[in-house]
Amino acid sequence: MPTTTATLTLNTSEFSGGGSISKSTTLRKAGTATGIDQFTGISRVYQATVAADLSVMAAGSYANAQAGKVYIKNTTPDSNTAYLLVEMASNVILGRLYPGDWMFVPNDGETDVKVSTSAANMYYEFGIFHEG
Repeated sequence: MPTTTATLTLNTSEFSGGGSISKSTTLRKAGTATGIDQFTGISRVYQATVAADLSVMAAGSYANAQAGKVYIKNTTPDSNTAYLLVEMASNVILGRLYPGDWMFVPNDGETDVKVSTSAANMYYEFGIFHEG
């Protein structure tokens, strides 16, 4: 049985009320103790022009109503203003990823995931953990 664990650790003296947070989770198939065993690998993208609604994951490409996770990172170098706008479903904005920012969010396989670039010459990467 595969075991994939995601861990997030935040550590700074700048937090009000404390210094660090560390959380982890094991990626499991929906409603089971069995680990997710499929991963697309990391896709790296260079986008030469400003573009909207670039597909990261198309609804129905993976098993519906299952446990999946989507990883996206803005890998654009040397800029503090070029962001990826990340959307799910019918233009539900999740947020902006500035250079170096990343996200790891659940997706049930029934929802499109898209990004839009705010500038030319941007780089980003993504990967999908899924059940099938």
